[in-house]
Amino acid sequence: MPMLIRLARIDQVPEGTTKKVKAHGTRLALSNAGGRFEARDADGRAYRIEVRGSHVYVAIDPDPNAAPAEVQQNSRAPHPIG
Repeated sequence: MPMLIRLARIDQVPEGTTKKVKAHGTRLALSNAGGRFEARDADGRAYRIEVRGSHVYVAIDPDPNAAPAEVQQNSRAPHPIG
């Protein structure tokens, strides 16, 4: 089961910018494009993002090989701010 890890406050990643973050040993680029957050690793793999309150979280599976395919492939659409 994926766990949510807090990456940043919403105001730390203004629209049109990217912030380098680390989650559970994985380095990610957290981007805010048009009010939608996205996180990708160095290989370009996208991660599921959750915005809760004033924080941005990423869903990371403790064992990525055991995660369901839809979690690994991040089939969910980006979450808008607001």
